Amino acid sequence: MNASTIIRSGFFPRTFLQQALLVFFCCLSYLHSLAQEKELRTALDYFELGEEFLLQEKPAESLLAFNECLRLDPRFTDAYYSRGLAKEQLKQREEAIIDYSIYIELVPNHYEALLNRAILRYQLRQYALAKEDFEQLLHLPKQETSTVYFRQPAFGMGVDQIFTTQSSGRGHLFNWLGLTETQLENYSFAICHFDSALRIHPKEADYFVNRGIAFQRDQQVSKAILDFKKALAINPHQATAKYNLSLLSTGGSSKEVMLDSALSDNATLPYIYAEKAFDKMQAGNYTGALRDYTEAIRLDATEPAYFLNRGLVYEKLKNYAAAYTDYTQALRLDEHFEKAWLNRGNVLMRQQLYKEAVEDYTSAILFNDRYALAYYNRALAYQKLQQLNKACADIRQAETLGKRISSSLEAQLCK
Repeated sequence: MNASTIIRSGFFPRTFLQQALLVFFCCLSYLHSLAQEKELRTALDYFELGEEFLLQEKPAESLLAFNECLRLDPRFTDAYYSRGLAKEQLKQREEAIIDYSIYIELVPNHYEALLNRAILRYQLRQYALAKEDFEQLLHLPKQETSTVYFRQPAFGMGVDQIFTTQSSGRGHLFNWLGLTETQLENYSFAICHFDSALRIHPKEADYFVNRGIAFQRDQQVSKAILDFKKALAINPHQATAKYNLSLLSTGGSSKEVMLDSALSDNATLPYIYAEKAFDKMQAGNYTGALRDYTEAIRLDATEPAYFLNRGLVYEKLKNYAAAYTDYTQALRLDEHFEKAWLNRGNVLMRQQLYKEAVEDYTSAILFNDRYALAYYNRALAYQKLQQLNKACADIRQAETLGKRISSSLEAQLCK
């Protein structure tokens, strides 16, 4: 395989951008025709049109209307909140957060805007900021609302419950705080929050699952198992509880049966496919692992670890171009993912692209300056480039960091 088969830059093919622009101009043309037909003149006219589009579940058109509203009157406060809703529906989560933040500055303590921003921050892994919002929400009085939320499982996909900000109450917020503290690795605080949630809603299976995960990560395995079993007693089809119990099993056929049972209850949970794929990869069933990782990515294309592991499978199958593509996607999702930098460097080494491999190994070291394997592999790349002084320095640094180095290799590099 030559270098021309490897694409190192550009996130989207040109056809994608052309299609996006085409959709944008079509919506803009449609908006202008409506403006002429309805004689829209004021910011209020465009705001009402945007609200109408939101009700019709046409977020792209509503976004254009709210943009025009705010162009005519940047002080039209409600348009920022509604535009945030439109952007959220369009998966423009960072941009939605900006609009919600503007609205919250203008209308402090607005419950729904704060809740929307908190959840988006959690989804974007901005856990410290999400925690601040959830804590603020706990101290707000109840407010009238007509907004209906379709709750997704915290560790999965799909919809498992419908609620309003009023019906969910404090138990819902304590649960979110528990999830946030779990991600921040503050497990004792997380468990306390889940305890509070369960005092309010003692029959909520998901809360037992979430507390069980906090126990599990805090190495309190017996308590974790008990919570997962309590969740299944309330809801025998709680797939996440079955999945986590499978992780705590001894493995083998019993684990496989539990994973398959979890999928039969909810086939939209990507991490179950990822776990099955990992087990198959460990067993040398690379074709099966590839199939399951691909399904996990289809369900959740935002998890960099799925792309990293599928890249490893592609390497085992000697499909280096596909492996390179997956490692690159992992890095697009998480620039600091040093393992992806290392693995992509390894693929470049296989293609004899030693200079480019050095660049990737250097990036891995940039994000983890104690990454012994990255120093070791960069030393081998420098050796191929006949830069023995640099190779010697790296091999000695790798050894200092705990990598065992053969005396013969050190003699070759440090002449």
